[in-house]
Amino acid sequence: MSDMAARISPPFLHSSVIYQLFLRAFTPGGTLNDAAKLLPHLAEIGIDIVYLCPVNTADDDPDTAHWSDRQNRSGLDNPKNPYRIADYFAVDPEYGTEDDLKAFIRSAHQLGLAVILDLVYLHCGPKAVFLKDHPSYVKLDEQGNIAFGPWHFPLLNFDNPELREYLVDNMLHYITEFGVDGFRCDVATSIPLDFWEDARLQLEDVRPDIIMLSEGEKPEYQELAFDMSYNFSWSTMINNLFDGKKNAQDLRSLWESQREKFPEGNLFIRNNDNHDIANDCYDNRQEKRWNPGAGDAALLINFTIDGIPFVYNGQEIADAHQHSIYGDRLHGHGLCIDWSKLLTSDGNARLEFFKKLTELRHEATILTEGDTVFVDNTTPEAVVSFLRTPFDDDCGCGCDEDDECGCDHDDDCDCGCDEEDDDKHRDFEDDQDFEDDQDFEDDQDYEDDEDEDDEDDCDCDHEHGADSNILVVVNTSDKPVQTQLSLGLERGTLLNVRMVRGADYRPADDHLVVNLLPYGFLVLEF
Repeated sequence: MSDMAARISPPFLHSSVIYQLFLRAFTPGGTLNDAAKLLPHLAEIGIDIVYLCPVNTADDDPDTAHWSDRQNRSGLDNPKNPYRIADYFAVDPEYGTEDDLKAFIRSAHQLGLAVILDLVYLHCGPKAVFLKDHPSYVKLDEQGNIAFGPWHFPLLNFDNPELREYLVDNMLHYITEFGVDGFRCDVATSIPLDFWEDARLQLEDVRPDIIMLSEGEKPEYQELAFDMSYNFSWSTMINNLFDGKKNAQDLRSLWESQREKFPEGNLFIRNNDNHDIANDCYDNRQEKRWNPGAGDAALLINFTIDGIPFVYNGQEIADAHQHSIYGDRLHGHGLCIDWSKLLTSDGNARLEFFKKLTELRHEATILTEGDTVFVDNTTPEAVVSFLRTPFDDDCGCGCDEDDECGCDHDDDCDCGCDEEDDDKHRDFEDDQDFEDDQDFEDDQDYEDDEDEDDEDDCDCDHEHGADSNILVVVNTSDKPVQTQLSLGLERGTLLNVRMVRGADYRPADDHLVVNLLPYGFLVLEF
């Protein structure tokens, strides 16, 4: 673990699920008003934070020399790139009006959803409204001409204190006038850290619980400035894993290396899709090229590993339609979520599965408050297995068991239900009728049923997982496997199935034997 320590983020953030809403791809119309009509849908499926991609007025400069390479390659001939801003203080008419944005945020708040806006401060458009009166707001090259960055846009000049003040005023404007709850900061780690740290202090004077998400992976950006950051290495690994280019051991190795590099308390978003990934896949999106079940397995890992689950437009219905950053209702019309997927069995199955993931995330507090410990298994290239467990204390509530903390330390079942009445519990004994070396074939007598995700039905009056452990076992391969996990559990430990698909398990001696169909998974609480 790094010697650095991450800032302490608000507790609600740890248990949140973030939804990236890219207006152009969210609805055919691509407007704020159209998107607002679907906010109840996001609230119903368990979303907590809506990340709204840029709504500021985009630059319409037609000179393709100042378009990004991807913008030119798209062939859509749309000069307006949402990440090339002309006016930071205005809402682009393509999406609506300032009143529409205010109404969107107000509707979201009424549904219990927070809203964070996208800030694009590394660069601006060549026709940015401030350039005439404030040419020093952008960098100049050695010849005194405007300096352009890797996307061929003018680079903002953070050596100019007036530019910094202008941008902080821009953030305060959206907090005070629109009521936004925070910001996702585009390529944040390419912008001087001291700008963000100074800005955060000023924002907290107005909004102490401001949410700040960094698009970048530099550890020091989470010490003071940001609550959480992107993890491009993780999303790339997840994609490579289910594309068959990497294996489960590679995923574990990445997690372990990042654990050493990043500060204690660091928060990553956990995702496998976003607007960039969707754009660059063109007509070969994940849901189209991955084997059946792989998308669910990827989501399960992202929702149960440490970090903040982050989902993109339409993942909740397994949308496979082509999206484009540069497509709108006038350019490449129809490059958006295919909401008719909800009329299919696949779309409905994903939606129900997604709801169970968000429910588990919100109920099992060990997923948001606990440590992550990878568990060795006998098929490490195929199977990801890890525990979510309390941080180095026996009780799990953070107390010394001799203290009067209010915990029932004599309750053997961590979920608090009547053990004898709950048939979802299984004793961890070594006399089960199950052979460690039995072959695992596709015709095992349990079904890979899309609807077999088990739910915990015990009548507990406390939050699940507050003082318990959760074991996650996922087959990331396209072949059935049998694996053994050494957990060191005591005899009589009760195992409560929280979610299962295409999997069965049997205790044997001091280990657990798990059978998994392709992309099968098992989530146990004990």
